[in-house]
Amino acid sequence: MERNMKKKRIVGICLFVLLLAMTVVPVNAYNFFRDYSARPATPVTNHPRILMIGNSLTYTNNLPKMLARMCADSGISATVDSVTVGGHSLTQYVFPSNDAERAISQRLIDKLKKEKWDYVIVQGRREEPVSQEASMRSAVAKLYPLIRDSGAQMVLYMTWAADFRTAGYDMDRVQGKVADVYYSLAKQYSCALAPSGIAFARERNLYPEYDLYFSPSDRVHPNLSGSYLSACCIYGTLFGKSPVQLSYTAGIPDAQVKILRALAADVTTGGSGGSGQNEVMAKAAKSDYQLQPGTVKQLSYSATHTNVRIIRCSSSNPSVAEVDQNGRVLAKAAGMATVTMRLSNNQTLGWDIVVTKYGKLTLGAGDKQKLDFSPVGYTWKTSNKKVAVAKGGVITAKAKGRATVTGEGINGTEVTVQVTVKAAPKKVTVKNVPKALAVGQQYRLKLNVSKVRVAYKSSRPKIISVSEDGVLQAKKAGTAKITVTAYNGKSVSFKVTSRVMTKKLKVTNLESGDVLRVGQKKKIRLSFAPTNVTSRKVTYKSSNKKVLTVDKKGVIKAVGRGTARVTVTAADGSKKKVIVKLTVKK
Repeated sequence: MERNMKKKRIVGICLFVLLLAMTVVPVNAYNFFRDYSARPATPVTNHPRILMIGNSLTYTNNLPKMLARMCADSGISATVDSVTVGGHSLTQYVFPSNDAERAISQRLIDKLKKEKWDYVIVQGRREEPVSQEASMRSAVAKLYPLIRDSGAQMVLYMTWAADFRTAGYDMDRVQGKVADVYYSLAKQYSCALAPSGIAFARERNLYPEYDLYFSPSDRVHPNLSGSYLSACCIYGTLFGKSPVQLSYTAGIPDAQVKILRALAADVTTGGSGGSGQNEVMAKAAKSDYQLQPGTVKQLSYSATHTNVRIIRCSSSNPSVAEVDQNGRVLAKAAGMATVTMRLSNNQTLGWDIVVTKYGKLTLGAGDKQKLDFSPVGYTWKTSNKKVAVAKGGVITAKAKGRATVTGEGINGTEVTVQVTVKAAPKKVTVKNVPKALAVGQQYRLKLNVSKVRVAYKSSRPKIISVSEDGVLQAKKAGTAKITVTAYNGKSVSFKVTSRVMTKKLKVTNLESGDVLRVGQKKKIRLSFAPTNVTSRKVTYKSSNKKVLTVDKKGVIKAVGRGTARVTVTAADGSKKKVIVKLTVKK
């Protein structure tokens, strides 16, 4: 019996420990993407007067002025005033404990009783709902009738958790408690709530690369972006207008400011707050895309609620497929990537992107082409086995004709290649062999075999290089042998000379207007730019041989009275020339 009692005690202890464990809230239990119902104010857009009660979390970066700028940006002429004392809690404003606090409290009461306000925005200390919940609730209970009796709407301004990275501090737990108290108070007094703390938490989870805190050493106060996010939350709460439409940026870079506006909109005027969107389902219009490098594709989806919006897009391989925060994909290089889109209903959509330049392919009979995106695990089929087949990502051309080759990945991603097969080339010729190239010049070769795979090679690539698609690049003076070889071994070779061409030609010992006497001779002297031109050969020509003659060596002879022009032209193909107009007298 004693042994049975011992077993029962052990079982009882185990059950107690299990029940205790079930009552403990795990660290990750706070889902800041759940349906925090939006609590908007009644919009007052005709010269609204706004009073902000708070502390350094409000006056840092001049949040009241920022809110006024947002109002002006949307055509609302607002007056924004504030009572803000650094470190002050709502408890200190309402239940002062010394003369200094009593003076501040009286100033606040006078503002409420003697001035007209449309909105009074109430913000407690950073973690007042955690450390002083009871006194904070009492303070709000006393403030509410003062605000109501003045004809204003009370708007609670939810704070955010500090980013303390110390042992025992649970940022999510603190933010969850802050949110619970603010929402509880908003519900109790049927008042509006600007949920800045929720927007902070979402930003921390979705965009960790953007910091909202003042500095590495100050993880309590907001930086400019943090204040801007809060101002957007207040603006959306007060006026029921999406902050996405604002143009005022406070000097924050466009890429980040768009994200901050979207986060604020999601918790105030749209997104997951206030519309039961956790039950909304979204579906991608298409799950995969095949793109060529350099092309752009707009991803699209349909949802059962119009307020669903994009929160964030990302690519598993940005070097292959880059995506912006509006879901526009830029195909950059051959390969595969998965693009994901996080929506405001906490749903994630995914697209498989294949980037390849081989959407259309022309081959010669007997040719083989390896695809450029490493299609591991793909199964292949063809519309015409007599024309083209594929295996392991290599397409083999069989005979003249057309075929569609299709590959399917293990996740259902499909790739299609339209293959045109031509007869195997019997010879390869170059239609436009260049006589010479100028250093720095590019020149594309044209072949008699169109689109059939060939290889290019230069004997001296430091002199003249050739790209895989047949573009010559003259790098410095010299001669190189270029060879073009088709996949079946047919080839052609030719030599190309690269020259430093004349860019400027000048006569150094004569100038227009000079006078010669009949019978006088003068040899033309020249300068070339650049000085290292490959050829200094030129041609000479007189416009009037009865006045002046000029020989092949550039010797001028004055033979009769009058004027004539002597033209000197570079013979290296640059067509650069210089003209000197001379007069001959007796």
